[in-house]
Amino acid sequence: MKLSMLNVGERATLSPSNTPHSLFLRLTDMGMSTASPIECLFKSLSGGMKAYLIGSSVVALRNEDARLIEVITK
Repeated sequence: MKLSMLNVGERATLSPSNTPHSLFLRLTDMGMSTASPIECLFKSLSGGMKAYLIGSSVVALRNEDARLIEVITK
């Protein structure tokens, strides 16, 4: 499942499979790991961006970027 498909309130974890390696490295540099819970907190009014709680940090990502990130739902 792609991160962009998470609805507000849903949770998942990062999956290294099918996520481009360079993007996976950027995400781990930001503190994300395959064990980190990810929760979709908010969706922008335009629908083009969502905010995610990753560990204790809130990160906003454009949907076009979130479509590249593979996650595993719980």
